[in-house]
Amino acid sequence: MEQLPALSTVLCAVLLIPTWGAGLTVRQSPVVRAYVGETATLICSFEYRWGSMVNVWWTRAPGVVLESHHPFCSGRLNVSFQDLFWKGEVTLTLSELEKRDSGLYRCHVSIRQGESGTGVGTELLVVERNQIDTGLTVLQSPAVLRASPGETVNLSCSFENRQGSVAKASWTRAPGVVLESHHPFYKGRLNVSDLDLLRKGEATLTLSELEKRDSGLYQCHISNRQGESGTGAGTKLQVTGRNQSDTGKEPAPVGCCSWELLYQVTIALGLLLILGLVATLLLKRC
Repeated sequence: MEQLPALSTVLCAVLLIPTWGAGLTVRQSPVVRAYVGETATLICSFEYRWGSMVNVWWTRAPGVVLESHHPFCSGRLNVSFQDLFWKGEVTLTLSELEKRDSGLYRCHVSIRQGESGTGVGTELLVVERNQIDTGLTVLQSPAVLRASPGETVNLSCSFENRQGSVAKASWTRAPGVVLESHHPFYKGRLNVSDLDLLRKGEATLTLSELEKRDSGLYQCHISNRQGESGTGAGTKLQVTGRNQSDTGKEPAPVGCCSWELLYQVTIALGLLLILGLVATLLLKRC
């Protein structure tokens, strides 16, 4: 197996997967691999408008905010805005890597104009130099999937199955709950792709009769007989009511439009009455 290049000189940015926040798309590389002792750089990109005030912070699952003064990251963590103006990119650099640095790192961006967004995350894999690379890149799309109660959705992931060997797929829902068809909550609603599809390097999960509580982050886990394994960055499923808009705004309370119409009619009648009185007075003078 060929050796990995030092990440101090080469970045592993295979694919940029977008996610959506409040009008802002944030992209991150899905997987970065490095050896213990090296330096890894994670990239976060988004549409930057010249002169905008930008606030960027990074978290490591399950939501720990990364700060340079933290004892664990002290002297090893650096966030750079050098390419912000020209490329709309912000980078996080972590040096003197340890195996415990492995994890999912997410980039959060907010702009003073009210826009915000969060990346689906970059999975950092830190291994020993003499350790066999068992990493398997698993890609999931889309990053965000919206649906309504009662509908059926298909979540998918893909991976490189070089020899068409037997692979095993499993799905979890954050924070790590394994999805099983015999579970009372999913019984009769859950279906995972068959073996033939796995040989092609694809895996799917079908979930029917959706409920609002099905909303969450679903991750695909793949392993094969060669000892390789990998996990996708996840697909965020959002199940919203049919009368709820995609912008996340709550539907208007029942009866609000009727009161507004009544108010407008009352004002119109009042104006007509005033005009009538004025016209009557003018006619009397004449």
